[in-house]
Amino acid sequence: MPASRNPTVSSSSAHDRGLFIVVRPRVLSRKTAAAAAAMAAVLEKRIEMLQSELYGIGILDEQFAQLQLLEDESNPNFVSEMVTLYFEDTGVKLERLGVLIKEDNVNLSELDSIFHQLKGSSSSVGAQAMAAACADCREYCQRQDKDSVLPAYERMLAAFNELKERLMELLDLQKQLNAMG
Repeated sequence: MPASRNPTVSSSSAHDRGLFIVVRPRVLSRKTAAAAAAMAAVLEKRIEMLQSELYGIGILDEQFAQLQLLEDESNPNFVSEMVTLYFEDTGVKLERLGVLIKEDNVNLSELDSIFHQLKGSSSSVGAQAMAAACADCREYCQRQDKDSVLPAYERMLAAFNELKERLMELLDLQKQLNAMG
């Protein structure tokens, strides 16, 4: 076989002119596999550390781990889909709360009902800090403590924003890992 047709052999003059690149498929694939394995290991470690942190500071609880156990080959995006639905539904409820809480004559029983719904959905996805913040809001509504509802609502919003930011980071890392195969 002439040198110009064999991809693992090059003539120095053709190589010097940049006419073709020497390809060594076996070497490249081993290097690529090693690099992919190293990247996967880094992603797995980052996921593990982030999850550990989220459990440690009380943003997530064991219910989130239970959701992860439901994810398998037949439904590889289960957690991501559940969390996305949770964020969408919670966003709608938070908008409604934002309107209601600013009314002159605040309807505390309606607020309590929405906080109750948020607490339940937050608990179902393992959003421990958010569920606790909703419970605080409910307590003030049930005690008819209008002055404490707004600050509690603002703390709940902060808990939600932190949850969303951190959980989206976790899901993005998981998505990157899944894409690697």
